[in-house]
Amino acid sequence: MTEEQVQGSVDFFVSYNHADEVWAEWVAWVLEEAGYTTRLQAWDFRPGSNFVVEMHQAAQTARRTIAILSPNYLGSQFTRPEWAAAFAHDPEGRGKELIPVRVAPSDADGLLGQIVRIDLVGLSREEARVALLAGLSPGRAKPIAEPAFPGETTSPAAGASRSRAAQPPAPELTWRPLAEPPAVSWRGDLVGGYTQGTTALVEVHLVPVPSPHLEVRRLSQVGNELASAGRNAGLFGSGQALTIDADDRRAHAVSQPGRQVDEAGLAVTRTGQRSVWLPLPHDTLGAIFDPDDMRPRLAALLRVLRSLPLPDPDQIAFALRIEPLMLLSFAVAATVGHRSQAQMPFASANSCSVNPEDAIGVAALDANFTDVAEELTARLAAALKKR
Repeated sequence: MTEEQVQGSVDFFVSYNHADEVWAEWVAWVLEEAGYTTRLQAWDFRPGSNFVVEMHQAAQTARRTIAILSPNYLGSQFTRPEWAAAFAHDPEGRGKELIPVRVAPSDADGLLGQIVRIDLVGLSREEARVALLAGLSPGRAKPIAEPAFPGETTSPAAGASRSRAAQPPAPELTWRPLAEPPAVSWRGDLVGGYTQGTTALVEVHLVPVPSPHLEVRRLSQVGNELASAGRNAGLFGSGQALTIDADDRRAHAVSQPGRQVDEAGLAVTRTGQRSVWLPLPHDTLGAIFDPDDMRPRLAALLRVLRSLPLPDPDQIAFALRIEPLMLLSFAVAATVGHRSQAQMPFASANSCSVNPEDAIGVAALDANFTDVAEELTARLAAALKKR
């Protein structure tokens, strides 16, 4: 155990039954990617150590305990002392020191059943990541965007009928070619003191057509709004250090990279461009491009960018980039952390960009996040294959 852990600075002890080890590792990985520290039997109980002593120290020194909730967990006698220790220390839940995370259909009873849980059952990978990080963030769970208006009805049937009658058809997703490609501010243009790390980042830029200039005084307020939106969406960890800055050209909120933490960021330019970037799935062998993993990531990022309270243009064009490519390979995202070798076809390439050539209406984007993300993923994959 490190000195840092002995002093009680580990954020989460992940308690689980051995049958759910894959879930426990995924949860711990997502938390550490977001800037938290974790203690996990699979990673931290090394050969030669005393299991009972390690478990005792893990439960005592972590600030909070996550219980990977499943029938396996509830049916095990050995997991009870782990969650019971956290419960005894915080029986009223004021410090939220015990957090059940349900990963399989199961119903906890007794004391454990009284604690509000994070539910990942039935969610996609990206939905589960967002739900996990949002559940662990401090404060309320108020959504970024206004919820759907339920209507002024006296019965569910009448409401559904009136909603169907009043709701116009979804705008058609039509990609219209641009007479002249708009200028794009890439990540390197948006972040002062730009340095390129070794972890591949994917950048997504929504470029307005035409460009509605923002007032400089509005830009000065956007930085904190970006930080809040990023934390609510799980792009930034709740305790992750951020650099928030603005001038007369752009505003940004960027996570500060460090040990086991990679850069992610949100930015807005005076020309109305909205930008976001985050690391691709990666391990010690480099980063992975997996279209099945990329599609939900892009859909989630598009929703975050559209949630920002900024003026809407008539149309939106899209620009994407992955950089650097030196340690990037095509693979399945689920293999991250379990690979023994990787083939990296981009060893001599620095970046891959998809420049804006066409645009869609704002209403069409808002009604078709999934379809737009699928098209952008296909464009990015095609551009990578040409490298």
